[in-house]
Order: sequence, then structure tokens, then C-alpha cells
Amino acid sequence: MTLSFSVLVVAYKRTEFLEEAVKSVLLQQYPPEFIQIVVIKSFIDTEIDAFCDSKNITHIFSEQESLGAKLTEGLKICRGDVICLLEDDDLFAPNKLQELGKVFENNRDVSLSVNNYKIVNKSGEVVHSDIRLAERQIQNRTESMIFRYPNYDIDAMLVRLSMTFNNSRLSFTRDILGDLLVLMPRMSALTDNLPIIFAIVRKKSVAWVQEPLTFYRVHEKNASVNFPESEKMLKLKQSYSRIEADATTLSQYFQKENEEISAYFAILALYKKLKVAMINAKKRAVLEFGLSLLQKFVRDYGATKKFKTDLVSLRRIVISLAFVPCFIFSARAGYALNKRFPM
Repeated sequence: MTLSFSVLVVAYKRTEFLEEAVKSVLLQQYPPEFIQIVVIKSFIDTEIDAFCDSKNITHIFSEQESLGAKLTEGLKICRGDVICLLEDDDLFAPNKLQELGKVFENNRDVSLSVNNYKIVNKSGEVVHSDIRLAERQIQNRTESMIFRYPNYDIDAMLVRLSMTFNNSRLSFTRDILGDLLVLMPRMSALTDNLPIIFAIVRKKSVAWVQEPLTFYRVHEKNASVNFPESEKMLKLKQSYSRIEADATTLSQYFQKENEEISAYFAILALYKKLKVAMINAKKRAVLEFGLSLLQKFVRDYGATKKFKTDLVSLRRIVISLAFVPCFIFSARAGYALNKRFPM
């Protein structure tokens, strides 16, 4: 029996790359009658709508603001055996669904697959990039494998293979869809954390596919390198605040069900509060959240030792606290210069 796929393409307010993303699905080396494409977008564009109609693609206009709420709308109409997520500026390799079909058909217990990726530029050309470079080098050396309970390697899943990074790498079966629909509407930043977290909580098997089947696009609209310093700081602050809110929600949700994951997200929330305080150059808040974070980490170390990531590393926390005075001075100097000499 041939597996059917639903590919959910999520578009924000960008139109520039959407058609190319959809075409990367249309050109899959997989029987088209077993592929459903759903596009959910925050804008109305007659040309894109006409393109979707001509290819028999379901397209939905969403008024939801958060990414999680948009994804929820789309997930509810996905009918495939396996659901793949695709950000509007990313691309699928032509053989992605073909390879995923083999993974899921040969390993019926697998509920989630996370594949390797390459970075491309605005033109879709593969480029060398320092973005997550050390992490990607590890992934390139890690052979494909299946993680099965109770022999999970959490450090590999959450850190070395970074299974919480980038929605376009995630493909999952319907048996974790119900859980996703409960929490996804409440997420604005950590949507790509939910599939792997629920897979772990529900003791599902997870596949790592070493072949890069996703192309992650870096361009001026999703990279902060070209922004003025003040705007870069503002975007970081907004991002950290969204992550803190989502992490708090997840910590509370899993409090009774899974102590380790609840503690992990509680520490992540405190860490992001600390980062916001550092950006705001609030010394008292930095010390308050920094001490709270260290206390939480030490108190819950037994519960979180399996879930340590670079975000909750004690060493990184101590280093961050040591550089607080320098960071505050740098932030204040940057704001002062920008106010005096606006870009």
C-alpha cells in the first residue's frame, strides 16, 4: 500500500518564494495522486491563488496572527498518512517524499522523521554558511538511524541533531496529530519543538534521515545581519519574549505528565527572561533572573540532566552572567549612538 502525504506550506506575508516552495513539492519523484498540498497564507494574491487553483492545490487565507494558530488551521484539513511541513521560503529536495516513503513503510513504528538539510541563498543556490555550522557538521557525519523507546539518545535528538530546529525538516504520522492540535494553537515560536517533544512523551519511534532533503533558505527577510543594531536588538527581544511565553505554556502543560520536560521548558523560559533583561540593560532584572535560573537548574538537575541543551548549559549561563556588565555597556552605547545618529 502506497503511503499518502500531505504537505502543509505555511506562508506569512511574503510572496516572493511561495511559488518556488510549492513547485518543489509538485516536482517530487513520488506518485502525484498520493500527494495533497495545502497552502495557508496571511494574504490574498490573485496570481498565487490562480496558480494554486491551476494545480489543484488547496489554499486558505488565514487571519490568525501566530504561526501555531495558522498551522492548526492547515493541519485540520490534511488527510495524508504522513504530514510534512514546509516554510514558504524553504524547498524540498526532489526525492524527499520518495525517501520518506521508504522510512515510514519500512519502519511502521516510526511516528516522526527529521531529515538533514542544506542552506541555500535567495536564488536557491547551495552556499557555505556559518549558521549552525558546528551542529551541521555533526549532522553530516551522523548516519541515518531510528531512536526507539526506552533507548532514546536525548542528547543526540535535541542537541547534536537539533530535531527542534526548522519546521521544514519535520514529517509525522497521524498518531501524534491529536496532541499537536491541542497545543499548537497556543504556540508562536516553538512550533518546531512540539513534534519531537510529543514523540518522546508518547514513547514513539523517531527517524533521523542523514540525507539533506530540505533546503533552508537564508535571505535578508529572515536574517538579522543587515538590520541596524537597534532593530536587531528589538527583533531579538521580541523573539526571546515569544519563546519565553511558549516555554512557560509547555512547562505548565507537562507539569503533571513529564517532570523532565516540564523542568526543561521552565529553565528555557527563565533563560529567555534573562536574555531580555540583558537586552533591556536592566542590571537588577539580570541578577534576579540569573540567580533564579541557576537555582532552578541546580534544584532540578536530576530531572533535566537528560534534556540539557546549549540553552540550559550551566557553563554558558555562568559565562553569560560574567559578561553582563560588558553587555549592558554595549547595549546602552548602541542605543545612545542610534538615538544621536539614526540610520
